[in-house]
Amino acid sequence: MAVAAGRRRTRAFSPRGAALTLAGTIVASLVAGVLKTALVDRAAWSFATAAVPIAGGAALVLLATGFFAGWAARKLCVLEVLIATLLAVLVSQIPLLLAAASHTPWVLAVDPQTYETWAVVAALGAGGILFLGSSLGFMLAGGGRLDLGLRYELFVALTFLRLRRERQSGRRFSPSAVVTWIAVLAVVIGVMALTIVLSVMSGFELDLKSKILGTNAHAVVLKYGSDFSEWPQVEKKVRAVRGVVGVTPFTMNEVMISSESNLSGVVLKGIDPKTVNRVTDIGKSVQDGDLSWLSTPEKIPLPPEDEEDAAALEKKLDKLLDAEDAQAGKRRAAPGHPQEVGSPGERRARTAPPTSPPAAPPTPEKKDAATAAAPRAGPLLPGVVIGRELAHSLRVFVGDTVHVVSPLSNELGPTGPIPKSRPFRVAAIFYSGMYEYDSKFAYLALPEAQKYFDMGSAVTGLELKVADIDATKRITRDILFALDGYPYHTKDWGEMNHNLFAALAMEKLVMAIILGFASLPVGFLILAILMFLAFEKSKEISVLKSMGARDQSVMKVFVLEGLLIGCLGAAIGLLVGWLVCLFIAAGGIKLDPSVYYIESLPVRIERWQFALVGLSAILLSYLATIYPALAASRLAPVEGLRND
Repeated sequence: MAVAAGRRRTRAFSPRGAALTLAGTIVASLVAGVLKTALVDRAAWSFATAAVPIAGGAALVLLATGFFAGWAARKLCVLEVLIATLLAVLVSQIPLLLAAASHTPWVLAVDPQTYETWAVVAALGAGGILFLGSSLGFMLAGGGRLDLGLRYELFVALTFLRLRRERQSGRRFSPSAVVTWIAVLAVVIGVMALTIVLSVMSGFELDLKSKILGTNAHAVVLKYGSDFSEWPQVEKKVRAVRGVVGVTPFTMNEVMISSESNLSGVVLKGIDPKTVNRVTDIGKSVQDGDLSWLSTPEKIPLPPEDEEDAAALEKKLDKLLDAEDAQAGKRRAAPGHPQEVGSPGERRARTAPPTSPPAAPPTPEKKDAATAAAPRAGPLLPGVVIGRELAHSLRVFVGDTVHVVSPLSNELGPTGPIPKSRPFRVAAIFYSGMYEYDSKFAYLALPEAQKYFDMGSAVTGLELKVADIDATKRITRDILFALDGYPYHTKDWGEMNHNLFAALAMEKLVMAIILGFASLPVGFLILAILMFLAFEKSKEISVLKSMGARDQSVMKVFVLEGLLIGCLGAAIGLLVGWLVCLFIAAGGIKLDPSVYYIESLPVRIERWQFALVGLSAILLSYLATIYPALAASRLAPVEGLRND
């Protein structure tokens, strides 16, 4: 009778619970705003880095207020949380309504559609955390006092799930044990799939980021206007900023590049070959030729026009090298010794007569000297470095001639400006692993680019490399402070590739959401199993209540059952997913580099992702236990013992 009377006194709506949930929503928003101001605005953290402490602080406030709301109301605050969530959604739309009513410009950092979407998502997430806290408060303190002890509840939960071997039982397996292990296996599969997919997508993101940052700088310093001739003085100030490890000037223009068989539109960058390798990895990505030949175009090898020209050039190189060896006291063998013909510009391998030891191969310095001293069959042209895909499209090799055509010209004709065209010789071919870069980028020496575009001593800007890539935004702010702001401005790698990385992040989020929805049947399976146990064990529940067990104790039993299933499945799923990721990282899944630009499936194991997936699985298991636990706790002892 006391239990029934207690249930009759439980009201559908609790003013105290509603007040606490509303206060928690307000305080959580204030905490999030304070943390955002402190970390992003003042400490110059990136929003991606500061999102974790901001969301964590707000979540702790919501969880605590939800807990006290469930304690004070002595019930699950479903209606109270729903009201607080709806009010949060309405309040979040006030900036949109004010901007539309007053026709004032939108002043927030994100566009209105994105703000509206994330505002609704944040309000729904806040409601979910409040409900979670209220369920914990009702379960642990719904009886009027806080009871954190488990005592016998864990023992009973293990017995109900048949995870403990019963000595009196003659059967090795029971229906309860079978369905329990089926639920555990379902959690294992869901957790394993989610961790593997997220790790592979993180691997793709890391591979793409390394290729982008290997070809591009971490940040750039630009100037409003076109006259940036004082860049040497600016470069000294930028180098003095803490965190900057490399600076190089550059120019950038869009041109057409053509060969005898094809043409293509490219982005032509003027670079300083002496300093560009301190900022980017363009020198390491050169597959054929040499980046330094941009500064010394006389070293660029010429392609032989026919076999006779190739043989004549070979004899001239042999005579020059023999003369150098004779001066060093190392005579060459007589003419007629075996030779191996290589690609243009490469040193030919030699073998000495059988009676003498093999001669040491010539050094690259001798090769460069011999190439430079050899008579050239054509005019001396400045060099250009192009990507591998662009070389395939133009059908050119190192030493071939291409023409760069620019519509920006000071020469006027009868119909207007005459496009400027100038021949260049291919000095090197690079391969960055990004099709967009390998097919659309070309590089000139900085003086040649300035001369070609009539820029004088001006440049487009300065490229930077920083010691900590995550602190790029803070370092660029320090640079602007050192340069006194206007007319200079900066862009970091995130701003220059915002669309690409935003698309990757959105794709990763969508995949996680899709797999999360695919894991929802696991939660319903746990719910069905616990409902089955609640009906199957009605007699045992009635006996426990007759012996003095509280409703909260019965709730703990069924909540522990669901948590045991979720924790065991999450632990096994994380272990299996980690092992599969290690197998993939070792090159277990090969890909065709000519199609995918990577040799094997990339993977990146991130601890926070594994932890998030495991916690999500446990949280889903906990939420699936709430209704069966409530149904079991509300079972009257008379109902369970009526038929026995």
